[in-house]
Amino acid sequence: MKQILELSAEDIKTGQRKIKIVLHEIYESESLWNKNGITWLNPYVERQIKTAIGTPFVAEFFDSEQDMPVGHGKQLIVDGNLLFENSTVVGLINDAYVERVDVNGKSILAAVAEGVLYANRYPHFVSWIEQQQAQGRPIESSVEIAKSPGNTYVTYRDGYKEAGRIPVDYEYIGHAILG
Repeated sequence: MKQILELSAEDIKTGQRKIKIVLHEIYESESLWNKNGITWLNPYVERQIKTAIGTPFVAEFFDSEQDMPVGHGKQLIVDGNLLFENSTVVGLINDAYVERVDVNGKSILAAVAEGVLYANRYPHFVSWIEQQQAQGRPIESSVEIAKSPGNTYVTYRDGYKEAGRIPVDYEYIGHAILG
């Protein structure tokens, strides 16, 4: 359940538009997880949330019009590091925090980011977001995390498992707007 909560109509600087977006839901039960199998729990999110500040909003574009996003970009692991090819930085996260928000009529606890989109560099992309919102269409997005310094992998509380894995030691590295 991803949602752009706000997209400002004003420029805070020439070409920048404020955005507020849910990075991910935080679950109140260990028996719940997202479609990627991750159970985000508040104590761990609270500890790591500030690592999202200064990371990018990204999009992999469908074509040269740079309007409709389709993914994170091609993901590779090189020398233990996660890399994204074909991923374009379209904005910047300036603040991140935990907050209860309404998404599609449901109140959820969420990791939330505020930042800017570079509307003067990606005007077709920002127009696409506005059109999706005006038509009431959801815009999928996906948080990106990676290992924290000194670790080989993201650390999960009870080890890696397909469903219900709980990240405890990680860093936020970006947020992809998928389409």
